[in-house]
Amino acid sequence: MLISKYGFTDALEPGRVVLDPSRVAAQIVTGVGFLVGLPRSVTAVSALRVRYPDGHGRLRDVLKQATDLGFAIDDVSTEPVGYRPASRSGAAPKQPKVQVTLHVHGRNSVNDLAASLSEIDGVDAILASDVNEVDE
Repeated sequence: MLISKYGFTDALEPGRVVLDPSRVAAQIVTGVGFLVGLPRSVTAVSALRVRYPDGHGRLRDVLKQATDLGFAIDDVSTEPVGYRPASRSGAAPKQPKVQVTLHVHGRNSVNDLAASLSEIDGVDAILASDVNEVDE
């Protein structure tokens, strides 16, 4: 900015040279904006937690959808959630569910992936976040 303001004063002669030195600073701002607005890094890892009923082959659907949308999957872990055996009072057992945590990276939006996964039959919860938030 200082170079734009003071660096060209000797080149400017009123009436002979028409020049706008502030354009140098404007082009620097444009260049920095271009660098900051580059596509998402393929190395940035996000985490997705997906919950669905166990035993229906949904993991295969989740993995296929993620790879079809251009994501690489670094890690997959599963854990059973919400299982409740039949009680003595005769209440029916609760449908066992599984929660899968995927560590993914790719150039596309993780939010778009989460929206796409929510369309899979039986998926009832999705949480997308930075992988560091999940590991804490």
